[in-house]
Amino acid sequence: MDHPTRWTLIDLLPEPVKQSLEEYLLKLEQSLVELEAMRDSLSDDISLQDFQKILSLLESINSLNARIGAYAELWLSEDQQNPAALNLRDRVEQVLTDAGNRALFFDLWFKELPDEKAANLISSSGDLQYFLSAMRQFKPYTLSEPEERMINIKDVNGIDAMVNLYEMITSKFTFTLEVDGERQSLTRAQLEGYLRNPSPELREAAYREMYRVLGENSTLLAQIYLHRVRDWNAEAVEMRGYTSPISARCRRATADVTAYDASAGVDGAKRPDSMRRSTAEVSASASTGSTIGFSGPCTVIRNRSPMIWSSSSR
Repeated sequence: MDHPTRWTLIDLLPEPVKQSLEEYLLKLEQSLVELEAMRDSLSDDISLQDFQKILSLLESINSLNARIGAYAELWLSEDQQNPAALNLRDRVEQVLTDAGNRALFFDLWFKELPDEKAANLISSSGDLQYFLSAMRQFKPYTLSEPEERMINIKDVNGIDAMVNLYEMITSKFTFTLEVDGERQSLTRAQLEGYLRNPSPELREAAYREMYRVLGENSTLLAQIYLHRVRDWNAEAVEMRGYTSPISARCRRATADVTAYDASAGVDGAKRPDSMRRSTAEVSASASTGSTIGFSGPCTVIRNRSPMIWSSSSR
């Protein structure tokens, strides 16, 4: 089997990395300062010139955010136990959360515009028309600026930190898989490479081994998932007014909740009814503190986005 070569992140942050990182962080700060200086121009009669300038600044901010964030996440994904990568990821999360809170005012202002004025601005926004239209879909679920800021801070210091621990824990698990007649001891990242192997037999074996090891730790992982879903419920349902935690996830993915099917098994095979448990059921039980019926591994989803808008549109 051909083994992939080690990737390079030089296109994100050129060497020397420390210097290029500080340069990009400085550019981010400069763009944020320039954006904040235009806050007073946000009104129902904003000029098209000012609006397009703000969009240009936001594009720059989001591009820098994506570049810096991607480097931190990808470097850490090489080794979840690397202290230097962990420190950088934690620093970047704090910086980008602060950047998102500082740029938050545009998101809230644009959602509150009258429909006719918003439509006029959207029609003149070129490639950003869909982005702006999608932003306004979250108007019913958006809170005040202080509340949105607190949620963003809560996420990075609370539930996101728990998800980080999940990734650190599972990255230390050891998996055994027979490849070409040889039994290999693999990390989770190494095992996941076989989940997309051309051989269906090897894919099945990799999935079974993954579920075996994660299943042995189901009590611990279920607790993390329980709190992940409780967080969805508290924010999405109790604070924002969604009908269910999963409806918030589906709206962010522009999907219909009724079309969601959590019954697919390995390689798309249907699980027996006795083994099936819908996401809605998991969400409901987790929101009430119950893990009855939950066994085996779980998937912990981050409440993140490459954009830096408020949590309501993430």
